[in-house]
Amino acid sequence: MSSSPRTENRAVALRDPSGSVLQRREPTSKGQPRRDALQRAGMRRLGIDHGDKRVGLALSDEDGVFAQPFDTLDRKGLDALVIRIAEIVEERGVEEIVVGLPLHLDGREGASARRARRFSERVAERTGKPVVLWDERMSSMAAERALREGGLDGKAQRGKVDRVAASLLLQSYLDSRRGRQDAWDARSADDADDEDSPER
Repeated sequence: MSSSPRTENRAVALRDPSGSVLQRREPTSKGQPRRDALQRAGMRRLGIDHGDKRVGLALSDEDGVFAQPFDTLDRKGLDALVIRIAEIVEERGVEEIVVGLPLHLDGREGASARRARRFSERVAERTGKPVVLWDERMSSMAAERALREGGLDGKAQRGKVDRVAASLLLQSYLDSRRGRQDAWDARSADDADDEDSPER
């Protein structure tokens, strides 16, 4: 009996961690994002922590550097939820959406991950914006710990933990993109130095 494939905590262009494209874009060599995709780091992004009862939202700044908790939505039906998210995308000028992919600790996908994929497809269809699935295994636990350390008990955490988890998820994605951009810039600088070097 074969097990589900393991996934990596990375998003390449508009692909999820397993490589499935949610919104088609020009393919890249060796699975690397195109340079212009990386250079568009300065855009507002929406992070979504998708749950069965509540959905946490986070927004980045316009430069796409910092993520902040934004709101928590009660899930009262998929259609109403997707419509509300589309409204927020329009109101806030969101250009890219990052949805948490709940994986088992060993990297396998279960029922929650399949629901997140279906939800992401609906959001992509409704908004017309690129959607990226991002590993959220540690974001909820980190959010609960941060709220506990802030003096909030379990009852007070309810509603807040979801949007805090969304902000941690989104910040992880933003930091990863910035790291790839730095690596690209360094490689481009090395290539330029090689071109300027005299031939021996």
